[in-house]
Amino acid sequence: MKVCLDFLFLRMRPSKNWLLTILFSSFGLFLFAQITPLQPIPSKELLWGDGIFISTYDSLIHKNWGYQILLHRGHRLATRFAGGAVFDLDSVPNRWIRLDSSSFFGYNNGALTFSDGQNLYKYSGYGFWTNHGLLLKFKNCQWEFEHQNREVIAFGANSSFYHPESNQIFSFLRPTTDQSYSNDQSEINYDVFVMNVGNKEWKYLGELRKELQTANFQIFLKTPKGFLVMLHSGTLVFLNVETGRIQYLNEIIQSKIIDLFRWKEKYQILQSTTGWVLFPISFSEKQNPIPILSFAEFEKNLIDGPKFYEKPLKIWIILVGIFLAAILSFFAYLHQKLCKEQHKKVYHDELPFPLNEIPFDQKETMLLSWMYGQRMKKSQVSVLEMNEILGIEGKSLDHQKKIRSEIIKSINSKYQASTGVVELIQRKPNPLDKRLVDYGLIFN
Repeated sequence: MKVCLDFLFLRMRPSKNWLLTILFSSFGLFLFAQITPLQPIPSKELLWGDGIFISTYDSLIHKNWGYQILLHRGHRLATRFAGGAVFDLDSVPNRWIRLDSSSFFGYNNGALTFSDGQNLYKYSGYGFWTNHGLLLKFKNCQWEFEHQNREVIAFGANSSFYHPESNQIFSFLRPTTDQSYSNDQSEINYDVFVMNVGNKEWKYLGELRKELQTANFQIFLKTPKGFLVMLHSGTLVFLNVETGRIQYLNEIIQSKIIDLFRWKEKYQILQSTTGWVLFPISFSEKQNPIPILSFAEFEKNLIDGPKFYEKPLKIWIILVGIFLAAILSFFAYLHQKLCKEQHKKVYHDELPFPLNEIPFDQKETMLLSWMYGQRMKKSQVSVLEMNEILGIEGKSLDHQKKIRSEIIKSINSKYQASTGVVELIQRKPNPLDKRLVDYGLIFN
């Protein structure tokens, strides 16, 4: 019965259906408001690396905005220069579809935005007059912070380069204070860092060479291998991140690059997969890109130079090295002194150096002392004389020979261990009778 009454109640109030119409219409208008009209943008074939910046009209806030157009998973995406807005340009014809629900407006101004093929990232940038080195990843329609082993503060796209081949970010320039790079009073740090996007590990490479250390250092043009910068002197140099070297432009290619910059008033310089092309800025013109210079021709006219970074010697490292060297030298001196004192221990005053520092026993010392004293009178001593000195003249011949052999062997072994010389006492034939054997002292 209740169901029938409800049905009758609705039938009796047909004039209220306009409320549902308004509700659905409002919801439709809200969804449509999230889609901005499409402005002329480069085709997919022209997009490479971190894409290109364009200025276009945002109907939602009625303002011209800078956008970075890049290719991600086969779709062209537009990321707003300031904040985290991300638009899909290819899902609906002639419409920009908002993908994100982020609201951190003005925090990632000038960030390096790039795609590694699977994920979309933003690195560095500035906002609220503060530079940062944060890495953000676009996930589930939100920008999420990625953990890094350290935060390398930088100027975003102006001083950072993403190398697709190695999936690495190179960071070249950063402020030493928490100020925007619009403040000319900010000091510059010229350390060079590289991070593998896969493991989020930053590594220190060194410091930019002195000739590259200029506040005007800024990335102008990019190729798959590196980027072009202009020094304060107006000199153009190419930094090849694959070789880590500076490459200078010869006259032919430098004149072409200068001609290329002359078109910036009317065209945008866009790097494609094969080279630089000119893309019209005016929406009234046809979007026919004009090929101007290929990467192959550009690289053919480069002159190799030194590495663009070097590891400087820090003064504190030098001081610590000197301090450690002084301590090691002091201990080495003490060790040498102790060894010398131990080595100079005199065992027998009656023997000359170095025999007096060798631990001979009493009989050995007595024999050596007598032989050394007789050395000036005669160079050899007979067996009978040696037996008398050793006090073995009354023993059997075999016993005498055994004792003489053991004592001479002991003396020679100790002498060799101390000086490295094989023999001190040597057997020599008797000059008067070759059948007899004498003993001589081989000592200078």
